[in-house]
Amino acid sequence: MGRSEKRALESSLTVLLMHLLKWKYQPQRRSRSWQLTIKTQRINFSKTLRENPGLNPKFAQCLVDAYQIAVLKAAQETDYDTSIFPVECPWNLVQITDDSFYPD
Repeated sequence: MGRSEKRALESSLTVLLMHLLKWKYQPQRRSRSWQLTIKTQRINFSKTLRENPGLNPKFAQCLVDAYQIAVLKAAQETDYDTSIFPVECPWNLVQITDDSFYPD
């Protein structure tokens, strides 16, 4: 597993999780742009995993790391305190990659 592939996975996962958090916690601001960003990052994330199967064993740690950064970025963009967001990622891999999943 290369570092650049791991960084690509974490980067797309971070953006994806940040937008899922914003989608859930700012329903009044949901937009087509957010939806398209979520779709794009799902594609990027899934493609990176598919092309680099050696990343699969590292997914759990990538999720922890990406979620921590996603919370900070979501707090920055929403102007909410980080304490409003769950400490651990509330979604599993199936939900994260499911094109029809958008948190309520």
